[in-house]
Formats: sequence, structure tokens, C-alpha cells
Amino acid sequence: GLLGPLVVLADDGAPVELGGRQPRLVLAALLAADGRAVSLEALIDALWGESPPATATGTIQSYISRLRRVLGADRLRWDDAGYRLDLDGTDVDVRRFEALVEAGRARLDAGDPGAASALLLEADGLWRGAVLGELADLELAAGLIVRLEQRRLAAVEDRVDADLQLGRHAALVGELTELVAEHPLRERLQAQLALALYRSDRQADALRA
Repeated sequence: GLLGPLVVLADDGAPVELGGRQPRLVLAALLAADGRAVSLEALIDALWGESPPATATGTIQSYISRLRRVLGADRLRWDDAGYRLDLDGTDVDVRRFEALVEAGRARLDAGDPGAASALLLEADGLWRGAVLGELADLELAAGLIVRLEQRRLAAVEDRVDADLQLGRHAALVGELTELVAEHPLRERLQAQLALALYRSDRQADALRA
């Protein structure tokens, strides 16, 4: 998974020990590619930058062999473009997150805020902390981190809309106050906070918001 401080591989729910940060980085690069090929050169650059050791190719190949033993050789393949990791939608937490968000939004559009709130809350529960926390300093992670964090915020806003439709105004005020403090430029959150305050009979606070 990618939605947490460590890139982890799980087998039947139990974390699989990959042997340190570097093999987890290889896994992260393959997951972030989302089915596209990752060249050997790109993996070497991600691990060592401009100063790779003479053993770099062999080290990468040993990490790939370790992943193949866990995932299966049919899922982690080599072609002319590089290494390609083929996983279905239930295998990667990012894909599960996006599927749940899509289902939640569909229920919200269909006028079922209760189901929408439950699905979107389940999606948010897949996050275990800062996305790719241990690898946030790496170039390959930068764009992915921004995209995923924006998707998470949009999903939270959708869930808040569902909860507002369900009349959970007072319960939302504290959460929205924290979210607005963390993301002061997101106008949708500001509007949701103002609405939650107004419906909680806090008109003066709503006007300030």
C-alpha cells in the first residue's frame, strides 16, 4: 500500500517483511507506475541518484526476485520497457480508495447520503498517515503525493456534504474547524463550515466563517 508512512506489502492482511527501505522503494516505484513499465535505470536512479554502486543492477534484480516470490512471477514481469507490476483493483490501497470514493459519489448523486457517507468514510479509513511518508523526499513520489492528498480532501468534502444532508451539523463543526485551519484556501470547506455553524444556531460564527 501507499496510503501510509511506510510502503508495505501484505499477505492475507499480515505485513510482509521486504528487508528495509530500498526494497520498499522499488515496490513504491512499481505501484506508483500503476501498471506502466519502470526501467532498470529509473529504479537505480531512485535508489542511488547519480552515484550508484557497481553492484546496483544485481541489487535491484535481487529485490525484484524477492517481490516475485511474494507476488508471483506472472504479476511482476520484465519487457523491453522495464519491470511492470500487474495488480487488480483489490490489491492496492490507492485503487480501493478510488473505487470506494467513486461508489460514494454515485450514491450521493443518487440521493442516498447515508450510504454515501459510509462508503466515503471507509475510503478515508484506508489512510494510515502521510502518504509515502518515508519516501516523501524522493522525486518519484512528489507528484503522486500531491495528487493523492488532493483526492483525499475532495473525498472528505463529499462525505461532509453527505453528513450535512443527514443533519449532522453540530458533529461536523469541530472537524471542519480543524480542516479549515489546515487548508485555509479551500473555499468548499469554508462554505461547509459556515453552513454547519448556521444550522447549529451559531449565526454570528457562521457569518465570521
